[in-house]
Amino acid sequence: MATLLEDSTNLYLDIVQNQKIPSSEYNIVFMGDSWFSPGVGAGQSPQRELANPSTTGSEILHVAMTEAKKYNPLCIIHGGDAVFNGTEEQLTSFKTAVQAYAGDTPVFVTIGNHDVYDNQNKKYFVDNYKKIIGDLRYAINVANDPYHLTFISLNNVWPTLRTLLPDEISFLNNTLQNAHRNCFVSIHIPPKTDKWKDGMEDKNGKDELYKSLKGGKVRKLLVSHRHEIDTDAGEGVEFILSGAAGAPLFIGQTFAIVVFTIKNIPDSVSSVISYKVVPIGWTA
Repeated sequence: MATLLEDSTNLYLDIVQNQKIPSSEYNIVFMGDSWFSPGVGAGQSPQRELANPSTTGSEILHVAMTEAKKYNPLCIIHGGDAVFNGTEEQLTSFKTAVQAYAGDTPVFVTIGNHDVYDNQNKKYFVDNYKKIIGDLRYAINVANDPYHLTFISLNNVWPTLRTLLPDEISFLNNTLQNAHRNCFVSIHIPPKTDKWKDGMEDKNGKDELYKSLKGGKVRKLLVSHRHEIDTDAGEGVEFILSGAAGAPLFIGQTFAIVVFTIKNIPDSVSSVISYKVVPIGWTA
């Protein structure tokens, strides 16, 4: 059986070949941290409060995907922690659900720590992720893409949490050499900044990531992990954090998704990328 990544890549290639969505202006939806699992999700963490603790991450994800489809997106990006435990049952349920919700829209997932870890039995399930969701790192970078889109998804959760290993940086730099103008890079755990104190540190790959960002080819760095919507920046690149698609929220946060609008300027190598936050639920 094909992985979610394989199915979504084929859907994307079909969109590109047949230009099913106008290439002059299109949307991409970004969401993260769903903790998809019946009975586990929003309001079930003792560290968080939520106005309605009966709603699960599974139900919020349904709302998020339904709202995402209203924007007729070129693709939907999930920033990781799609499920609560990386068991075969939960990952398969997530894959089945998002494909039913998304229909002919590709869904690209960045690996999160919950996706490969069984929190109850304290062991890793990375083989389940590879079999059901797909590669731990990958790039969508189609030659002659009329949408001028490059999406690079990196792994900074396994085998070492909060770490971009040298192979990830090499993959990033090699892909950037031939990246299109609308280049998005995704990692689950954000870099450590003055705002995000629990992020990835210099010694664990942040410094090398920032060197890659200096080249000017990356338009946005997409991150999740923290259960909120937020922004930061580094090396002239804006960081967009979207982690409010079902997991227990930080106090004061609202379940939400981020919608990017990309406008390719005619007869030019330039484009304009804007975004908005779309609430999909209540505030914690």
